[in-house]
Amino acid sequence: MRAKMRGYLEHPDVTLRRYPSSDKSQPARYARAMAYLHKPDMAKALEEANTLVAEEPTNPYFLEMLGQTYVEMGRVKEGIEPYRKAARLLPDSALIRISLAAAMLGAEDPVLTQTAGLELEKALRDENDNSYAWYELAQAYGRMGLVGKADLATAERFFAVGAYPQAQQFAGRAQKGLATGSTDWQRANDIVAIAQSQRKDRRQQ
Repeated sequence: MRAKMRGYLEHPDVTLRRYPSSDKSQPARYARAMAYLHKPDMAKALEEANTLVAEEPTNPYFLEMLGQTYVEMGRVKEGIEPYRKAARLLPDSALIRISLAAAMLGAEDPVLTQTAGLELEKALRDENDNSYAWYELAQAYGRMGLVGKADLATAERFFAVGAYPQAQQFAGRAQKGLATGSTDWQRANDIVAIAQSQRKDRRQQ
């Protein structure tokens, strides 16, 4: 984990000096894979990720990295299966589920849209304030023609980051496309009420 964080946070050149190619340990390869992703040098990132997965094919973090590498290379469909395996191995990881769903939507395959939506719904039950997940879910609902639910997901996205005017606007739009009195309609109503209260409080400060 230390190696991963260094690869993620440090400048790639710093990480590559800290973990030279002569170091074949797992932490070194993990750090280099992250550094190459950020450099970017996608061919080398893929090479390092593949060696890690070949060595530990049931390590969810190595699979997650392989999926991310494929997606960032534009080989989105190839990234789905590593993410799917990682999600099965770590079913409680909301972030992996969100990445899997984003890859499914990025593949622009209508067959995967509903599955992506289900993955995002599961993830958001654990991470309700993840604005990126709400954004992706809005895309999924939009592609499925669920306009009211897409507007509500967008309202949730803005609500999560404290953008109350936009949250109120989209929640109001959502109510028009949702069954009156339904759970989703009531949530949209709650967002409108809370957003109005928050906006009023801010004006009085």
